[in-house]
Amino acid sequence: MSRASVGEVFVAEAAAPVVIATFLTGLLWLITMPPVTLDVAVRLLAADPVLKLVAGDIPTAVIPWWYALWPNLTPVTAAFLGAYFFSLQLLFRRYVRKGLRPSAYMGSVLRILLSVIGVWMLGLAGSLGIGARFIEIDAVSLIFLGFVIGVFPRVFMQIIEGSIKKLIPSAILPGLKAQLPISDLDGLTVWHEARLEDEDIENTPNMADADLLDLMINTRFPAERLVDWVDQAILYTCLGPEARGEDGAHAKLASHGIRTATAFTEAYRQAAMGDHDMAEFEQILPTTPRPMARALADAVDTMPNTRLVRVWRSLPPTSFRIVAAALPA
Repeated sequence: MSRASVGEVFVAEAAAPVVIATFLTGLLWLITMPPVTLDVAVRLLAADPVLKLVAGDIPTAVIPWWYALWPNLTPVTAAFLGAYFFSLQLLFRRYVRKGLRPSAYMGSVLRILLSVIGVWMLGLAGSLGIGARFIEIDAVSLIFLGFVIGVFPRVFMQIIEGSIKKLIPSAILPGLKAQLPISDLDGLTVWHEARLEDEDIENTPNMADADLLDLMINTRFPAERLVDWVDQAILYTCLGPEARGEDGAHAKLASHGIRTATAFTEAYRQAAMGDHDMAEFEQILPTTPRPMARALADAVDTMPNTRLVRVWRSLPPTSFRIVAAALPA
């Protein structure tokens, strides 16, 4: 059995992302928890608004022992801690699933940089007095907001979008949120969303026509779970964004136990084989000017992954010729 040398394992393509992530993380940790002298610690203690809230009125000549473990909290360092908090858990989950690749480290670097830049912009807006027009936030709250932006960088984009619309009501900005977000699918968490984003799957239509085999190999998610997400995504995509909401078509189907595309096509096929079930089944969805159930069945059948999902679930191919024969002329 041959053994790979160190040079063969740590090739440039794999080592560069790890080195970059390690350097950036080490640098920001040094800024967050710098080694300080007693005089510097006294000044930091007097200037730290968060530490004042935690420790109260501490004489400047007395430095508690636990101050050595207290970070230098600023909006920027809080954003780094938020990004590190999220990235550390994501990297651990990918390590457990044996899917830890160089792209994971570059994703962590990107999250940290975007979070820091976002907090810079918010701090700049506040220092220039621009922020007071659309957001009122004090120094301590900005630190907490920085941590939240680190965990969820999209929060910054939402703040910017809302702020620009208040400053310039007539401004037209491109949508920052998909009409069919992947978070609508059952069983997804923020960790799953972040992992799927690495595979260029950012919304439900992307999931509906994703390469199932490629996802099974790269993400290491259970195959049945991926098939279920794709199955749901097909139904969501065919229904469209108008189907969302408590009174939407998706909620009506879900109230009858139909949450996936294959569940719908099977219910549709079984109803067509009955004597009086088809008319009742079509009443679940709007029937004017044409029964929506028929159009939805046709749309689901055209999706590229429909047949693959049906094969995985050991279901027969959809035969809408039988369904059409059962429908009234």
